[in-house]
Amino acid sequence: MCRIFIEISKKKKLNKQICINSAKNLYNRGPDILKYNFFLDKRLFISNTILSITGLINKNRNLYGSKSKNYEI
Repeated sequence: MCRIFIEISKKKKLNKQICINSAKNLYNRGPDILKYNFFLDKRLFISNTILSITGLINKNRNLYGSKSKNYEI
């Protein structure tokens, strides 16, 4: 099962290790690839776990981005 995990803080930077550990806990439940990144001066964390049966997967840790680099999914 694919999963998306998002954490946001209005005032202060997120704890990087806690966010990554939370994403890894979801990853340990069966998906094949874990992608994550921080945004908004490390106040927004987005991670995505993906099953390999969904097709070809870029195996670097970054989320997918548009060619203009204005958007990431």
